[in-house]
Amino acid sequence: NREMRYRERTLIGFASTLFTGSTSLAMALSGVGVWSLTISGLFGSLFTILLISRITPIKHRLNFDHKRALKFSGVGIKESANELIFYLRKQSCNLIISRLSGAHQVGLFNKADSLSEIPLTVVSGSVYQPVFRGMAKSQDNLDLTRYLFFRTVSLLIVYTLPFYIGLMWLAEPFILVVYGEKWIDSVAPMQILALAGLFYCIDNPCGAVLAAQNRLGRELIVQSSSWLFVIIATYTGLKWGLTGVAWGIVASFMYSSLFMYYFVSSAIKSRLSDLVRAILPGLFLSSILISSLVIVDHALPTGYSDSNPAIYLLLMSLSGALAYCSAFLY
Repeated sequence: NREMRYRERTLIGFASTLFTGSTSLAMALSGVGVWSLTISGLFGSLFTILLISRITPIKHRLNFDHKRALKFSGVGIKESANELIFYLRKQSCNLIISRLSGAHQVGLFNKADSLSEIPLTVVSGSVYQPVFRGMAKSQDNLDLTRYLFFRTVSLLIVYTLPFYIGLMWLAEPFILVVYGEKWIDSVAPMQILALAGLFYCIDNPCGAVLAAQNRLGRELIVQSSSWLFVIIATYTGLKWGLTGVAWGIVASFMYSSLFMYYFVSSAIKSRLSDLVRAILPGLFLSSILISSLVIVDHALPTGYSDSNPAIYLLLMSLSGALAYCSAFLY
């Protein structure tokens, strides 16, 4: 990561995915059952470690250094605490839904949640490491850090917001074609959760700035208060079903991203207007996408999405992609 050798990391990740999937499938076919998922995951982790150790020029040896231990453990504890609280924040929602509404509702909500996070996982997660490395390398250069931060926000919105809009617009035909009618109740919460995409694009780069500026303690405050926010929002939102919970989660991400930006703005000396300017290009392109979807939808016969969901899904995806790519290029 420090040397930005992301090509090797990508190749190792791809090889590890193939190895883990093949191992899991082979064990499942052999009758191992649910344990095939657990054991293959352990084998996959070991496989990744072996590959990384082959390309990392580090000779391991015992050499305890008290000062270094204190320095790195301080950062490590904050990083681990943030990861733990973020995990608890996410699982608290499942726990509350499970206890008050049952396992079936948890399954529907998890399906909506996991699908709405695909753009975040694919794009935003990949961006974090190189951006963090660039900011950490030049942490005393606030002008460069500001530039990297706002450009990252702009690019994330440009590249991921159309996917979130697509999920919102095509949620019902997508669920029907890919997963079947039994998952249809996950459509409404998925459409609502996709609204959080804009806030994901702000929250992720904010985390990179705070980590690069060694201000993980501030992020810990945000994660802790957001955890409490999610608990209250989930418990309250359940009165209106899964859609109420989804609105509560979106509100929690809006709160989290704005709170994170508050700390970032004090660290890099920026204003809210700077963030608005970074967001506008992506919003402009997305407005063109939405307009094209509306036009194509009105041009089709009434009820076409219900009678031909597969064709509607393909047609709208292609027309939306063509419109957005054209707007992006021109």
